Amino acid sequence: MVDVRDVATAHVEAMIRPEANGKRFILDGNEPPIPVNALIAKCRTLFPAIEFHDAPGPKGWDADLYGAMGFPHTQPTGSSTDNTQSRTVLGLRYMPMDETIADTLASIIDNGFVPTTPSSKL
Repeated sequence: MVDVRDVATAHVEAMIRPEANGKRFILDGNEPPIPVNALIAKCRTLFPAIEFHDAPGPKGWDADLYGAMGFPHTQPTGSSTDNTQSRTVLGLRYMPMDETIADTLASIIDNGFVPTTPSSKL
């Protein structure tokens, strides 16, 4: 997972840094992949007043359906891909996943893109 603001920063940095010329960059945050229902659980934690339903289908990661979760880890932080070049050449410092999730949800809610249902009727 990578924040769209990090993607925008990467594009600008790639245009203004001569050492980035002609290179391709993997943009991937510093945290491991997360199954959709674990992401929804984080949403419940970050916004406890809003009701979030689990996604349909299997709960968690179903290795029989999807194979092994993620790719071989190449960083001690557990990221699924090697983002070293984006950090060293472009100077990126990736936003934490919880910040990305919280800001995204706040934006979606504040702009009325989804109806919100209170988690209780107190």
